Amino acid sequence: MLLSVVFSSGWVDIGRHRSSGQCVWCGIRGKGSGVLQCSTSLEYSESKSLIHYDGEFREVFRKHSGAKLGSIIPMESGGDKMERVKEVISEIIQDEANDSDDCRHLMGMLPELERAMSSTRAARAVYDEAWATIHTGHYTKVHHGCREAFAVAACCLALLEKSTFYADMGIMIGGPSTRSYELLEEMCRDITAASVPVVQPEKRVRRAFPAGKEKPPVLKHPVEELEVSECSFEKFLTQYFIPQKPVKIRGLVSSWPGVQSWADPDHWTLGKYGDRLVPIELGGYMSSGYSQRLMKLRDYVEEHLMKPASDAADQSIAYLAEYEIFNQITELEEEVQPVPDACLSADEGIVRRLLFFGAAGTASQTHRDANNNIKCMVVGCKYVRLFSPSQEKCLYPLQRGILTNNSTLPTDILTEPIDPEKYPLYSEVVYSEAILNAGDALFLPSNCVKRFGMKAWEGAGMSAGGIGFGEAMHTGVKRLNRICDEIIGSRRAERQAAARGGRVERRNLLDKLLHLDPEDLRGNLVT
Repeated sequence: MLLSVVFSSGWVDIGRHRSSGQCVWCGIRGKGSGVLQCSTSLEYSESKSLIHYDGEFREVFRKHSGAKLGSIIPMESGGDKMERVKEVISEIIQDEANDSDDCRHLMGMLPELERAMSSTRAARAVYDEAWATIHTGHYTKVHHGCREAFAVAACCLALLEKSTFYADMGIMIGGPSTRSYELLEEMCRDITAASVPVVQPEKRVRRAFPAGKEKPPVLKHPVEELEVSECSFEKFLTQYFIPQKPVKIRGLVSSWPGVQSWADPDHWTLGKYGDRLVPIELGGYMSSGYSQRLMKLRDYVEEHLMKPASDAADQSIAYLAEYEIFNQITELEEEVQPVPDACLSADEGIVRRLLFFGAAGTASQTHRDANNNIKCMVVGCKYVRLFSPSQEKCLYPLQRGILTNNSTLPTDILTEPIDPEKYPLYSEVVYSEAILNAGDALFLPSNCVKRFGMKAWEGAGMSAGGIGFGEAMHTGVKRLNRICDEIIGSRRAERQAAARGGRVERRNLLDKLLHLDPEDLRGNLVT
């Protein structure tokens, strides 16, 4: 059960007590319906205990439970959030952009929801209707007002039922552009904080993700490698990014906290992330048995990642594929910091972070990515095979449909035999390859190197930093000729940097180029 302290500002989670139905203060046990009142104002129910805080509570709790107390986490009261939800509903109704045939029926339901904020029925009606509307037709043609209605209804249900399920649904389906987005994020943080025990066992045996049976292959055509200490931003830009040449950077993200914490399965099951809902893909996305399923991270880890390799082989491979989880679970972003300098670009500065989370033995279909990427390995090991654009005909891409960036070759190009009669040109293919260990990164150009197959082993594979910076950085490179003209014409910024002791603020690409010779750099650029 949960022990929660009541403050005027709201609820505070202080931990989980091992006894059942007993006041830790005076020892009275619940009777009948399971609700009791004792002299210290403790109220017990099946799901939680409430006790009025006074200065002695910490010592009393420590004495009775024999456990250590963690930090107290304040939470905003439900009433305050209700008022904020009402304001959001009012803004949505008044938005003229929502006066459209596509969402007018939903806008007509919102006033009732605004009047009956405490009614689960009213919120559920809007939620279900918005869900049905959003899933009618192509997702790109969904009116934004429908997503606004869905998100605010999910907000109400999350608040009324104290459920991260509805909060996560509002975040995933509504998206970051809805008015309810920040409120939904707050609800997720508050609800998970209230459900995670602050009292932890004195000792806990650390678990590990099961290892696969396969061993890493011997590399015949290794991609070029650098130590992180050898790869300055300027070197990366001029020798690899501009010429679109792949490179493995050893230890680029070894300082990320996630390299240590993410390797512990309990980080995902016992911590604050366990109840968070994520979209899991089952089977190969080009196979007839492919499906998707929303799962709690806890259930995904226990059901699909913690099974021995022999058991896992009997079920469909399940994975979280290239998902922008950091937009949904913002706390995770702190565990993949700092962003590598190589991801910074010109004035746009947009960095997309995508997570791949899969079991040992997971292989990706050989495919082509449109953007430049830096694949950062956080947990496990991964084999990557890269092909140049000139090899495209040897990879037998799909000729029609929405998956023409995918090859028809077998998914696991390491272990599955390639039929020479069906794929006669594959014997002529030329490729490079790399093995990424935790903390390593691989630059995957969008132009020179397009197609790759991946194989993870030694526990779960998490390229949780699979950082795509393609559009922003690609646009920045196209503008570099003009930028270099500006640098050549004015050295003011360079002189200012020297006056500060030679320190250049690394906020965008222009700053990083100040100490280069623009004439030499310009000669390397492709217009």
